[in-house]
Amino acid sequence: MSQDGIMAAGYRDALLRLIRRRVRDAALSEDIAQDAYVRYLGREGPPAQEGWALIRTIALNLIRDHFRAGARRSFEPIDEEHPADGHTPESAVMLRERVEWFSRAVEAMPPLQREVFIRRRLHGQSAREAAAELGITPAAVDAHAARALVALQKGRGRSGWGGR
Repeated sequence: MSQDGIMAAGYRDALLRLIRRRVRDAALSEDIAQDAYVRYLGREGPPAQEGWALIRTIALNLIRDHFRAGARRSFEPIDEEHPADGHTPESAVMLRERVEWFSRAVEAMPPLQREVFIRRRLHGQSAREAAAELGITPAAVDAHAARALVALQKGRGRSGWGGR
């Protein structure tokens, strides 16, 4: 590995933190960091004495380029007469009704079951994390989550909302 390669490898964690703070997307951060390294290592000239400053500047420029390109893409005209993605006023009403039904169903759950369901299914916590925070065992968390799903399935059938 060249001297530049060794220097660049030492900046990886700091560079990823810098990028993640600005783009708030882990996959995009990895892509931008990779592009920054490719540009840093592919440049002409002698090894850089200011390695961190140079790779940081490259990354910040790539972030700016990404957001500029996104701004250009976001101003596409919308054909309101013929929505391409299938969203119609009727589908919006149906979606709103499903969300309201779901909210009522979750609110009707016993408090601990509701809390477990929200932590596991909506916030993505592991059974172990939820158990530690709620003061119960992971097995109890799994049991409450399973009961919550069964209740939602039964309620879904009774509500007449049986499909997608």
